[in-house]
Amino acid sequence: MAYCAYLRKSRADAEAEAKGAGETLARHEAELLHLAARLNINLTAIYKELVSGETIASRPRMQQLLAEVESGKWQGVLVVEITRLARGDTIDQGIVAQAFKYSGTKIITPAKIYDPANEFDEEYFEFGLFMSRREYKMINQRQQRGRLAAIQEGKFVGNKAPYGYRRIKLEHQKGWSLEPDENADTVQLIFDLFTKERLGCSKIRRRLNDLRIPTVTGKPWTDCVIRGIVTNPVYAGWVRWGYRPTQKKPQDGVIKKSRPRAAGENITLTHGLHQPIITQEQFDTAQEILQANRSTRERCDLGLQNPLAGIVTCACCGNTMTRRPGANDGQTGTMLMCYTQGCPTVGSVLTKVEAALLDSLRQWLHNYRMSATIPEEQNDTTDILHKSAAALQKELDATQQQLSRIHQLLEQDIYSVEVFLNRSAEVTARQEELQSKLEGIQKEIATKESAAKASTILIPRIQSVLDAYPTAASPEDKNRLLKSVLKKVDYYKTTRCKRNDPADNLKLIIYPRQPEEL
Repeated sequence: MAYCAYLRKSRADAEAEAKGAGETLARHEAELLHLAARLNINLTAIYKELVSGETIASRPRMQQLLAEVESGKWQGVLVVEITRLARGDTIDQGIVAQAFKYSGTKIITPAKIYDPANEFDEEYFEFGLFMSRREYKMINQRQQRGRLAAIQEGKFVGNKAPYGYRRIKLEHQKGWSLEPDENADTVQLIFDLFTKERLGCSKIRRRLNDLRIPTVTGKPWTDCVIRGIVTNPVYAGWVRWGYRPTQKKPQDGVIKKSRPRAAGENITLTHGLHQPIITQEQFDTAQEILQANRSTRERCDLGLQNPLAGIVTCACCGNTMTRRPGANDGQTGTMLMCYTQGCPTVGSVLTKVEAALLDSLRQWLHNYRMSATIPEEQNDTTDILHKSAAALQKELDATQQQLSRIHQLLEQDIYSVEVFLNRSAEVTARQEELQSKLEGIQKEIATKESAAKASTILIPRIQSVLDAYPTAASPEDKNRLLKSVLKKVDYYKTTRCKRNDPADNLKLIIYPRQPEEL
């Protein structure tokens, strides 16, 4: 059976690379290839994890590897050390350990070969995963202490500089600081408009967009971006730590990360080493204006009120459509709007968009049901296609053997270089022809299997959503139902008209989830 290799870069590797130690994955790949040659292992695949992630959920190549290990595809997996497989929490460690244990897949490192069928190897493997997690926590704690110490020294520890600044490396010491860039004048203009002319965030946003002043991303200015600048003490010469700490909470069986704003007593403020853009007096004045204009009304948590939240996007600008409450009851005259400045999209009554969406989904389901109807003879057709694919694969294997013999004849001086090149080109052309036919048949098989899967999974799921939607207890339940079968919906309407006007040009384009996404 075949073997594969898994490569992942650790934080220590990244630090070593920064000091000129060379590319880590390339060195590890060469080491594992040498190990495979020494053990006479048939290494057929190498998985390189190019993203950094603490958990399995954030490492796509690891997810693919575990799925193949569980299916019994690999005889063994080569890694430079056990710690490369799992550094997540106890749940992740258990997932990795069980995948290798129940599939009987070996773990091969330069130091030791772990056989899950061996009781002592299993214990040693689980202990290695535990120590890997412990090491990760110690490194993380050390980094957090280092960041806090840097903050107390006035250094900037963020990866991205605030608008109006650029990061600079400090000379003759570790760490980073900030220096004003070409956007510093815009920051000063924002504070002047806010504190001297007493313009609100919305008016400042319109002024900046009218002046064609670009943001960092190139998108139009928004109220929340303006407010974020006005409330950021970095512009008055401070550095801030703990303002939006990462929090993890379980939700639907998955650990979700969020970054809520922290209370004032949990935020660390220190005088920074960087040059301020505005004075402390102007920053304090801005905070006093914000506090004076803050609404004292307290609103209880009403939960999600928009059943289309996060689903309907504007077809013109791509931003998410937002609910605007209507009358006092919060429902009568409630609109779905696009608040992007300059966008030609016109809003519609929320209930009208909701009804149009359900009609579109019903029509799509009807059309899909008609196209996905599978005749009884399709099973026989699929069997024939599988047999054809197997025959083509057999021919491909034969051509590969031909190439091997051609190389041998060249090494034995039976073939000249010219003859070798001609024969190799002929066999290669034959391989490409066979591969093209095989891919076409495999695509046809996938299409037929997808249609069959749709009939058994997708169609019943959408029908159940349409049946349950009218009796859903709350907008949140309706939103959950729609998200279970829809990826997104594009909203298009550019002409204003009266309610119930037949000339209304509202159009919705729905994007249902595929069977494999359900």
